[in-house]
Amino acid sequence: MKRLLPLLVLPLILAFAAPARADWNSGKDINTETDPIGAKTIMDFAENMPWAPDGADTGKYLYVLADAGCSATKQLYTMTRKYTKDMQIRWIFVDGGAEGTYNSLYEERTPEAVKDAFIRQVLPDDKDPKKSAKIDQYVMKGVYILLVRQVIAPAMDQFGFPTLIYGNGEKAVVNVGLDPSGLDAIIRSIPTVPVKKDFVPLALTADQDTITLHALPKDYQYMNNGEDNTPMYMLPDTNTPRVGSVAPKLEWPFPCEGVTESGYIAMRVTQNGGCVYCYDPVEVKRILEKK
Repeated sequence: MKRLLPLLVLPLILAFAAPARADWNSGKDINTETDPIGAKTIMDFAENMPWAPDGADTGKYLYVLADAGCSATKQLYTMTRKYTKDMQIRWIFVDGGAEGTYNSLYEERTPEAVKDAFIRQVLPDDKDPKKSAKIDQYVMKGVYILLVRQVIAPAMDQFGFPTLIYGNGEKAVVNVGLDPSGLDAIIRSIPTVPVKKDFVPLALTADQDTITLHALPKDYQYMNNGEDNTPMYMLPDTNTPRVGSVAPKLEWPFPCEGVTESGYIAMRVTQNGGCVYCYDPVEVKRILEKK
């Protein structure tokens, strides 16, 4: 086991956030720069993160983006003990600044490991560093593109710990920060959804090493030259969580890593190499024909 370091703060993320809330439904446009993304996207994002289960699997779920060194998140852990017999808290640990801090918790996803992280401030040993680093890459790119860049929560001017996510395909709520007096009301409002037995989050199986990328021209910068938004996904597959899109005539501000034969452009969004994938088969065909 290893002991947690004092709280480290991820750049662009506030560790202690004043409480803020955003509510979205299936028809709500929550994307300030591109096109509508609704409650299903929010819940797909949370469900496919490497959450650690804590409590009874009754179909009532509260997803929490957490840093175990954050005092507000530790307070939330303590306060939720009385609810776990009737619902499940799904803790998604996010590096507070030191890359790889919580990698071992992506492998040992148990209530005991969660308790040790919050109460004893110790983490399990990392048994497969290569695999856990890939999971961390998935986590960080999702957090950055959807939360820090405010695609999911454009009404908020911050993202911090803890961030609470709950809902279903018709309605989803994102709560940033903790208001202890409002926790009971939050718990009561969480809907019950069908239990997915043996469900495995995408983050645990996604491996970007298996994605074949073709090289781009030197100094390439992506611009959407079409008339419609080009959608972006966590992986080059429309069945994976969608994370926004690029509007017509808009240039993507970050480096691109390559293209897939299936029509996706890999766009790097994190320092640890995490990419999201923009589907633009016309642009990809043009690039590949020039090679």
